[in-house]
Amino acid sequence: MSSSDASVIIPGTVINGRISGSTPLRLEGEMKGIIDISSDIMVGQNGIMEGDVIANNIMVEGRLSGKASGRECIVIAPSGQVKAELTAPAVSIEKGAKFSGKIDMIES
Repeated sequence: MSSSDASVIIPGTVINGRISGSTPLRLEGEMKGIIDISSDIMVGQNGIMEGDVIANNIMVEGRLSGKASGRECIVIAPSGQVKAELTAPAVSIEKGAKFSGKIDMIES
């Protein structure tokens, strides 16, 4: 995901509700609710996501709790902390990442 093309929710911002769209999203603030986009999302190192995420590719460098559904791939980076149900054709948990939950790797 090119950060220059992404919409950014900056640190210090708290959103309760639903976000949808087709633009890549970088979450550095806090979101409680649902994100459903037809592009990619990155939960940055400062980002906190509580709720449901649906996107093409999901990269977690920060914290995610709830459910995440990736149409292509979910990646938990070494700094990522995830307590969630993950569903995607491909899931990668990098060394150092924290994960608790369930993984369902489905056909694309």
